[in-house]
Amino acid sequence: SQGKSTVQVNLGNCRHTVWNYSSSKSMQINLTAVINFAADDTYAFQIRQNGSTVGTFGTYSARGVQTYNFGTFTVPPNSTVTFDLYGTILTGSGGDSIYVNSFTASYTQFV
Repeated sequence: SQGKSTVQVNLGNCRHTVWNYSSSKSMQINLTAVINFAADDTYAFQIRQNGSTVGTFGTYSARGVQTYNFGTFTVPPNSTVTFDLYGTILTGSGGDSIYVNSFTASYTQFV
């Protein structure tokens, strides 16, 4: 994602498709990302589940590599869910950029 924008941009290949094979229990996963910020500006993020926003995170002011924990998300029983990471540069100049080093989904538990 580059440049100042009010648009949420899908950050590269930041997608996880999670299949919950349980017929009766929901699966909980934790989503984290390692992100490299090019400038000391403000940024915001969204997690979208099957295209709908399920978490909004911001405003971060950062430079360099940072790790963010977006928290726990639920995959219903016997279903497949897609999680996408979106980002926005809220303030700054046209030379700003966000580079995602990793976007990780970690299994937590069945409930």
